[in-house]
Amino acid sequence: MTLSKASDILPISEVFFICKTDRAERNSKLLLTFGKKRISSNTGVSLIAKFRIVMSKKLYDYSKCHEIAKQCSCSSEMQKLNPSAYNAARQNKWLNNYTWFKKKRHEPYVYEDIYEIAKNYTCSSDFQKGNGSAYAKARENGWIKDYTWFTAKQHAPYTYEECYEVAQKFKSRRELALGNVGVYQAALNHGWLDDYTWFETRQNPFNYWTKERVIEESKKYKNRGEFHDKCGTAYGKARINGWLDELTWLKDDRIDFSIDRIDCVYAYEFVSLKAVYVGRTLMRRINSRIEEHLSTETDAVYIFAKENSIPVPEMKILEDHLTLAEGVSKEGVYLDCYKEDGWKILNRAKTGGIGTIARNKWSKRKCQEEALKYKTRSDFALHSGSAYEVARSKGWLEDYTWFVEKKKPAGYWDNYERCYDAASKCRTKTEFIKNYLSAYISAKEHGWIERYTWFNIKRTAYNKKWDYNTVFEEAKKYTTKKDFGTSARGAYKVALANGWMPLYDWFEETSVVHRRACKARKKKWTYEACKQLASISKGRKDFRMKSGGAYEAAWRNKWLDDLFPKTDQ
Repeated sequence: MTLSKASDILPISEVFFICKTDRAERNSKLLLTFGKKRISSNTGVSLIAKFRIVMSKKLYDYSKCHEIAKQCSCSSEMQKLNPSAYNAARQNKWLNNYTWFKKKRHEPYVYEDIYEIAKNYTCSSDFQKGNGSAYAKARENGWIKDYTWFTAKQHAPYTYEECYEVAQKFKSRRELALGNVGVYQAALNHGWLDDYTWFETRQNPFNYWTKERVIEESKKYKNRGEFHDKCGTAYGKARINGWLDELTWLKDDRIDFSIDRIDCVYAYEFVSLKAVYVGRTLMRRINSRIEEHLSTETDAVYIFAKENSIPVPEMKILEDHLTLAEGVSKEGVYLDCYKEDGWKILNRAKTGGIGTIARNKWSKRKCQEEALKYKTRSDFALHSGSAYEVARSKGWLEDYTWFVEKKKPAGYWDNYERCYDAASKCRTKTEFIKNYLSAYISAKEHGWIERYTWFNIKRTAYNKKWDYNTVFEEAKKYTTKKDFGTSARGAYKVALANGWMPLYDWFEETSVVHRRACKARKKKWTYEACKQLASISKGRKDFRMKSGGAYEAAWRNKWLDDLFPKTDQ
């Protein structure tokens, strides 16, 4: 059986039948149509897996699955006996009908149970491998310390002779660190690495990477990524100084949002319920995206299909061969079109996200290699931030046992001279707090802050633009301090810091007028005036809404209870 045209669209089961019955034809370049996306059948490995699920539903009906289920006592036993029948029953939700299936649920662990289980092991690592759930419960509750028979698997301290003997097998420090981390760390801590004179030294002198050397080095590589991985220092120098654009022979492998046509927009249409999910993805990830929508329990398409007991429809490719910028834009356009036509939108996240389109270069091995260059976590984070962040998020930092913590011993800052030396390096109290918080806390507790007299010196706000004459001329343009501070903030700050405000006597006259106006407003609201306004108000809230000044006068003079007795509220 062959397809007469590449555009013929066949049901999934029929296509699977073709691929299964005619192996030669399946291995040939048989073109299948998947929505509007034409793919080759010999590359549709993930589709074949779906076809098998479809066929398993046809081969195993309810009665056949029921007969096989009777031979088993639990679902896991049925899965081992006949995976196809189990999958068919699970897909059609028949497993709940097999009431004789035993649900294997472990009772919650208690201290005594885990204590007995732990006796079967000699160390915590064997306990974790042998019974992970019991170990997790014991660790969560802090019970592991009670298992005194556990032995810590720690290597005896390396001696100088042992390290020297092992180091002779390697040519450089890097090889030693990668080949035997324990020996390398012991030699690093004791300062023995300098004794291994046969180690190759590859460290270049300061300012070695000039522009000419960077250009010469970059010609050894095909693209920027290879240049970065194999000679990071030269690459970094080129990036900082803006030389990368001049290295035209290096291909830029990064995705260009405006040129590369690698994106597509798709939709899942539940026609009977008039609901739709609109998304976008890279064209090379179409099959992976289909798998995610079919199998991820938190996916919006999967949840909607499960709640309504309907199958997930086929992915509909709305438009392909788009740039990333076009894909992001078209996703929102198609979503708006569906909204206008009255479709229910299943998208939970806002459209327009690009997602992760690049592979993270920091694997566990590369992070460890990078971390070996530093002695402390802070140095690692400072000089290689991306590698540090990956290692921190993955929980690998605990494996870097060679890191030395730079913590001060207890009571270090209780010494007057140490706090004084730290404070003398700072110009202000704020700077002292920012740079030496522990020293500041100790100095404050001991009452030493007052002795740092340079903290109390007023820093004048002089600058090149605002001196006494220019500030004076600027202040003449305004009649009040408020206008001066709002319109000429720089001059106002300089005048305030240098104590020139009292010299601007015209500001004082304005403030007096303002105070007189305030007094006049206060005299306006007498008891009779407040009572008259209260008589036409529904309550205290209404009274306050009508006149804030009247309410303030009534509250200040304690007239509110007379005007609005509590029984009337």
